[in-house]
Amino acid sequence: MATKIDHDDLVTCPICYEQFTNPKCLPCNHTFCQSCLKSYIITQLGGEGKQAKEFPCPVCRQEVTVTDPKLTSESIADTMPGNHVITSLIERSVQVSASCEDEKWCGPCYSDNEKTLSVSWCTQCSETLCENCVKYHRRFRKSKHEIISVEEMKKEKTKPAQPLDVEEPCMKHTGEVLKVYCVGHKEMCCVICLATSHRKCEQITTFEEMVSTGSKNAENMQNFAKHLDNLEEKTDKLRNKTDENLTTLNNRHDEISKKVTTTVQQAIDKLDHLRSSFLTTFKQMHKGESIKLTEAKERIEVFQQNVKKGKKLLKTVQEQGSPKQVFITTEKLKMQLKQDIDSLQTELNNASFIDYNLRTDYVIETIRNNLTSVVEVDINQTLGLCSSLKEISSIANCFFIEDIEPIDVMKLEVHKEHSVKPNGEITGGTYLPDGRLVLCCLTNLQVYDKDGNFLFDTSYKAGCPRDTCLISSSEILVSFGGGINKYEIQQNELNEKQKISSKSDAWGLAATKDNIIVGYTPEVDVLSMDGQVVQNFSRSGDHVSCVAVSLTGNVYYTDRNDVVCKTLDGREVRRFTNPKVRNLTGIAIDKYGNVYVSGFDSNNICVFSADGSHSKMMITDINSPQNIGFNSTETCLYVCTFGDGCHFYSLKKKD
Repeated sequence: MATKIDHDDLVTCPICYEQFTNPKCLPCNHTFCQSCLKSYIITQLGGEGKQAKEFPCPVCRQEVTVTDPKLTSESIADTMPGNHVITSLIERSVQVSASCEDEKWCGPCYSDNEKTLSVSWCTQCSETLCENCVKYHRRFRKSKHEIISVEEMKKEKTKPAQPLDVEEPCMKHTGEVLKVYCVGHKEMCCVICLATSHRKCEQITTFEEMVSTGSKNAENMQNFAKHLDNLEEKTDKLRNKTDENLTTLNNRHDEISKKVTTTVQQAIDKLDHLRSSFLTTFKQMHKGESIKLTEAKERIEVFQQNVKKGKKLLKTVQEQGSPKQVFITTEKLKMQLKQDIDSLQTELNNASFIDYNLRTDYVIETIRNNLTSVVEVDINQTLGLCSSLKEISSIANCFFIEDIEPIDVMKLEVHKEHSVKPNGEITGGTYLPDGRLVLCCLTNLQVYDKDGNFLFDTSYKAGCPRDTCLISSSEILVSFGGGINKYEIQQNELNEKQKISSKSDAWGLAATKDNIIVGYTPEVDVLSMDGQVVQNFSRSGDHVSCVAVSLTGNVYYTDRNDVVCKTLDGREVRRFTNPKVRNLTGIAIDKYGNVYVSGFDSNNICVFSADGSHSKMMITDINSPQNIGFNSTETCLYVCTFGDGCHFYSLKKKD
């Protein structure tokens, strides 16, 4: 009988933090309640009735493409596939709880807050069912689920529950479930995927075959769990370090804020003290000068009054006195006026008019006129977080390459299979997911099947195609003298979809999920998918640069006769060089980072081990090789040459 499993975190919606109700899954595999997702989408799109091509996942912010552009914001969530694993976990949990009661409730109904007596039991899902749910369960579980009565179930209590086994929906095609696995593309496929994108793929197998006893994949699944343990441990250490850094940063913030506040306050106190001292001194000085001027003013007013009295006396005597009396009065007034003037001059001899002139200290002037900030804080960055993320990324990358045995380059053998000779020089190429090969022939793009048979060609007014690379199962990029174009892959044609701006001399071309790598004569640019330059690497040499990217996202490009490997942020990882390979014109990287390069002047192909410690001449009898590349399974290598067509080689490991 099933036992209760602690998986509350698995069945809790990250939006409402309650147990999932009708869980809906986004393409990024994050799951939400249907109602929560509906409300979130309505908010993101600005209300009900809104339409959009995409919206960000609430958790990882990855853009989710809306398959039907006519859908409105309130109906998009309904079209998302349900997460049947989460639903089964909830139902099992409910059933385990219900099994502890005397009455048995229907698991699906109970999970929807309804209590309906159960009548049956599904042995595969370990859940009780009412009459209605039995009918729908049989429709939904079309394979081999055995449904028994509740009475029979009671007899089965001591038996272990059947392993969880649900049909997983296809994220690309609504209503379809995943049926098979494409080994070449490492993709799970529904019947529509198989018929459209993987029709010509040769390595298609069932899930049962992939996990059969003794298979390499069964061992890899166990190793994957170990990788998850390692990844969890590394992430936990990174989280702890980040948390410690955040705590330190908060403490430093408080410390610096307090110190700046104290320093500024001390400066303010100093300025206040100087201001107070100045105002006191200035007041005393002003008082003294004011007294001097006031006394001078009073003395002048006394003299003025004497003058007025003399003037009045003289006028009166002139009107009423004799000429003699006028004469005597005039003389007396002259003597008195002379004495008053002499006295006034004596008293005001040192007096003067006064004005104040302010002389500000240069320090305060500097502060007032030039000070724009009190202090500055520098951010001292270390690469600890970035390095830890790269370490985590390297662990995660192991998930996708461990199912193929690494190639020992020293034991690698090549065998020439066939050749094609298009008209004109071949400068670049790329394999399509279905095994077809697109070649850039300077005058046009030519498409061949996996056996080298010509299928069709496409001419372009944009100029001569120089190099091409795959960016999705249905799209390629092509570099021209005038920039980069994006093309949609059709059965018998390539349709131009978008022009991406770049420097006019674009040549070598490669791409990651989010970036385009472009090689020029003097440099290499890392572009965003809309053509914005996000990184630039300088290089040496007169010839144009060929470029490549590894599964881990590192960039490889030619620098004279070296191949340089750098991370996307510009850190150089290593260099690969062999004096026997000259004028490098092609680079290819296999799943394990082994580097294959073509020497145009030396007429050979060399392979380096991923760490650069070993190298081997793989092909030594080829004229003027240029672009090289692998098919999806890395069992075939094509080599484009100058004037001698394109040659195909099979790759085999020595016994």
